[in-house]
Formats: sequence, structure tokens, C-alpha cells
Amino acid sequence: MANTRKNSKERIYKTAVALFSRYGYAAVGVRDIARKADINISMISYYYGGKIGILREIIERFFDGYISRITSVKIESQPTKEILPAIIRNMVTYIRANIKEAIVVFGELPHDVPEITEMKRNKIRHLVNLMRAVPERMGVKPGDNELMAIVGPTLISTAFSNFLFGPLVGKIFGVTFDDAFYERYIKTISTILLYGVTGLDDKNRGRKRDNG
Repeated sequence: MANTRKNSKERIYKTAVALFSRYGYAAVGVRDIARKADINISMISYYYGGKIGILREIIERFFDGYISRITSVKIESQPTKEILPAIIRNMVTYIRANIKEAIVVFGELPHDVPEITEMKRNKIRHLVNLMRAVPERMGVKPGDNELMAIVGPTLISTAFSNFLFGPLVGKIFGVTFDDAFYERYIKTISTILLYGVTGLDDKNRGRKRDNG
């Protein structure tokens, strides 16, 4: 019986993730989830207290794993130029493995859903505090919250951008999103964030390293 309940709850969760990531949270109703998951609609209220409870669970699970991957990089013990690439690698690897959840979470963060507003703030605040040491190691003045408000979202959105626009980008440029692509993706993003777009030119990057 316990396994049956666990399976039903997880089926609701996975179905909701698939629907939210494809159509958006607001466009999906509990009846849609129940129908697709092939369960009684009352089970959604029983396990999650409604649709908002599922979204809360998605955000909780995603951020727990996301933060765990970021904090696995030992910022204090690595050379500055290696910290950002390591974080980007962990971000991209985690998002790639949890792409549907990532689309739901990043897609819903800007929206004002009162029931989870405070939870979202706490998650982002915690993430910012964990990441604060990275730009400081790279020369950002400690306590410059205005600059942090620019750098933090830029770092996160840059790492996520390809996943959000992937289907469209793939059709336009005819690329295959395989391991080789994401290896280059990680290296390219890291280079841009460290040295700027001109850093993609090996000669320019070499000069910047010499001057930095």
C-alpha cells in the first residue's frame, strides 16, 4: 500500500512537471494533471493540497539539487580562474539532467504567485549568499549589492539560456545538443564571463591573461 501511494504521488509530480514545462503553470489545471496521470482528481489535493503544492514541491526539489551542485565547488581552495568554469559545469550538468524542472522553475520565478512568493525569495536569497564569494574573488567590491544584482542573474541566466531557447536554436542553426556540444557550451560561457566576448579569440584571451 505504501509503495502504491508513493507511486501515485510521484506519477502526479512527473505528469505535472511535463505539463508545466510544455504549457506553463497557469495554463494547466488539476483536471489536466489528473487526466494525464490517470488518477482521481482528489488525489492531487490529498498529496499536494492542490496545484500550487505541486509547484512548491518542484521548486523545493530543484533548488535543493541545484544548490548542492554549486556548493560542491570548493571556492576557497581553487584558483580564481578555475572557480567559475567549475560552477558553470555543475550548473549546466544539473540543468541538463533536470531540464523540465528547470524550465518550470525559471519560468515561474518572475511571476507573482502569493502562496509561494516568500519561498521563492528565500531560495534566491540563499543562492545569492552562496554565490556572493565568486564575484568577490574576481574583483567585485564586497557589499556592492547593486552590482551583485546585475552579476548574479547574469551568471544564472547565461548558463540556462540555451536550455530555454534550445528547440528554436537547434532548428535555426542545425546543431545537435550532445555531450560534445555541451562541453563546448560550458567552455564558451566560462570564457565569455571571465574575459568577455573578445576572449573567444585565443590571442585576445592570452593578452587579457597577461594583463590580468
